[in-house]
Amino acid sequence: GIDPLTHFSFKMGGFLEYKTFITQEMLKKGYLASNAFYASFAHTEEIIDMYIDALDDVFSKIQLIRAKGESVINYLEGPVCQAGFQRLN
Repeated sequence: GIDPLTHFSFKMGGFLEYKTFITQEMLKKGYLASNAFYASFAHTEEIIDMYIDALDDVFSKIQLIRAKGESVINYLEGPVCQAGFQRLN
């Protein structure tokens, strides 16, 4: 069968910070996104291409941040996301 879930991770420290940055920047582009993509029959090739273009732009921003030797955490506009499900209070 086909797995409708595709995901990615980073081979460096600060995974949750990068995941948060991706979500933050993709929301600005109109996508609720993370490090996972849930495919649907409603996704046309055009929709997937637009999503990939938006994600590529976010990856380019990450590359620029890292090229400057800066931490992505300096570019977060809110708190870092939580890992897994846990009580927040």
